[in-house]
Amino acid sequence: MAAALIVGAGDATGGAIAKAFAREGYTACVNRRARNADQLEALVQSIHAEGYAARAYPADARIEEEVVAMVDAIERDVGPIEVAVFNIGANVNFSILDMTAQVYRKVWEMAASLYAMNNGYFDDLEVKHVLAFEKGLQDHLKSKYADLVGRIEETKDLSKDDEAALRAAIEDYKRSASF
Repeated sequence: MAAALIVGAGDATGGAIAKAFAREGYTACVNRRARNADQLEALVQSIHAEGYAARAYPADARIEEEVVAMVDAIERDVGPIEVAVFNIGANVNFSILDMTAQVYRKVWEMAASLYAMNNGYFDDLEVKHVLAFEKGLQDHLKSKYADLVGRIEETKDLSKDDEAALRAAIEDYKRSASF
């Protein structure tokens, strides 16, 4: 059976995505951090109650070794991952006015990664290489395109010119990186 991996499968968007893929015939392989294993198992049971296939794979999506182990386990237990949905949140529950520079940078890094994902730059990656690609991309943007990052941070906007520059920076990374 084909696997659909949903990273960040909580009780809202991620859970709904998992249920939708299960209804389409995939085994919904749902993931959250181990501290949420009870909630993850409840989601699996709710999918089973509807008559569909699901399995829980608790792991921290920020830790490459855990992601690689999870992907290996899914491919061993279920089969090839045909769909992967990266639905993690920033867990930033306060005003931008109260945000530290470090938290802002982390949110910006996540936004850059999501931009790259949503625009197809991750499509040809093996799932087990996604975290290395993401970390390398963030480092590449900070070191080689610091002026672009600074401009976006300062304006808190993505102008057409900056978007074109961001696309070029991501393409530059993909051409030059080994991940």
